[in-house]
Amino acid sequence: MSQFDQVALPRRRDIVVVWVVALVAAILIWIFAPGVSAFSWLAVALAVVTMLSFVIQLRGGRKTGFIDRVTISIAGSVVILGVMSALMGIGKLLPAA
Repeated sequence: MSQFDQVALPRRRDIVVVWVVALVAAILIWIFAPGVSAFSWLAVALAVVTMLSFVIQLRGGRKTGFIDRVTISIAGSVVILGVMSALMGIGKLLPAA
């Protein structure tokens, strides 16, 4: 048995759950947060999905690949929230019709 047989593949479901929560949070912030305070709420959403990522991965109980799974979850959330932040920034620059 080689060392690669021991490596566990990331459970995609657990990673995608964090990404979906980040996307839903970003959309809700875009809809309901007034003005410039939306950007502060995006930071709060990132903190929440980071904690959620740790909770989901620790609940799984597998130590092999833990850092990889958490990193993928958080990096994907940062990308999602970053794209939404850019879209919100562009939307704030454009005049309201």
